[in-house]
Amino acid sequence: MDNPVNTIKDKQGRDITIGGEGNNIVAEHNNLEIGRFDFDIMDDGFQCFQLLTNCHVNVTYQQNGIGTEMMKLAEEWYDNFCIVDHFSTQGEAFMNHCRKNVFQKSHKIINDARY
Repeated sequence: MDNPVNTIKDKQGRDITIGGEGNNIVAEHNNLEIGRFDFDIMDDGFQCFQLLTNCHVNVTYQQNGIGTEMMKLAEEWYDNFCIVDHFSTQGEAFMNHCRKNVFQKSHKIINDARY
C-alpha cells in the first residue's frame, strides 16, 4: 500500500488499514493484504472515467465491514465510477448491500468483455 488513508476496527476488533496502491484500493491487516478493489482509468480522449473491475476481500475477513469501508473510500476518491458486471453470488449480494446502504451516487453497471 503506497497511500494509507485510515485505520478502522472491523466487527472482530481487528485493526484494518485501508488506502491506495496506484489506482486500486487495498485493505491490510498486520501489513498483509486482505482485500483489493481494482480500478482501471478509462480515457478515450473525450471523457475519463473510473471502472471498478474486481472486488475481493479474503473470506476470513468478509462480513466484517471491511468491503463496505473500502467502497466508501472508492466513492470518495472516484465519485461516480462504473462497475463491471461479472459478479459471483457473494459479489452480487455485496453490490446489492452497497446499493441499499453505502452508495451516495448511482453507479452504472456495465458489461465489458475485457474483464
